[in-house]
Amino acid sequence: MLGYVAVTFAGGGMADWFPAFLIRYRGMSTEQANLIIGAAAAAGGLGGTLCGGVLADRLRRARTRSPYFALSSVSTLPAAGFAILALTLTAAPAIAATVFLAQFFLWFYNGPINTIIVNAVSFEIRARAVAVSILCIHLFGDAFSPSVIGIISDRTGNLLSGMLLIPVTIVFGALIWGYGWRRLPAVTGTEAGA
Repeated sequence: MLGYVAVTFAGGGMADWFPAFLIRYRGMSTEQANLIIGAAAAAGGLGGTLCGGVLADRLRRARTRSPYFALSSVSTLPAAGFAILALTLTAAPAIAATVFLAQFFLWFYNGPINTIIVNAVSFEIRARAVAVSILCIHLFGDAFSPSVIGIISDRTGNLLSGMLLIPVTIVFGALIWGYGWRRLPAVTGTEAGA
């Protein structure tokens, strides 16, 4: 759940603050910035969720150790790299491409992590476990991140300072899931995703 909160924090920060960053620091119009971020989030999120789910199930059939943790951990690393590139590039097409790629790789976790949550609890409390996870990711993740980034921006006088939390929290999520992949007991059978 902590990894899930971390990447949701990053996703909320990207959605809320990236258009303002592009307007202030890259001279884009409001319409252009919103189009880039909105299209990249929609296309990257849908594509990443679908590809992540398919790839995770293929890894599971290949009997990779904790495949859902493995994919979630490994896929978030390029997401962090592309987020950094998106913050440093200046040309609109390059920014659009890197934001799309950041979102695409970031959302690979969606199916695998939700499967882990469902498989980690008994049948009787699966709905409750999903409900608690949704509450946690939004309460401590994307509902919280815009305020934190804004406070850092206000205190430093530089929005980029706050925006750097985005790749940092993505890497934090990757490290947590990497721990689960490498350190938690390997499982077999119907719980191979956990």
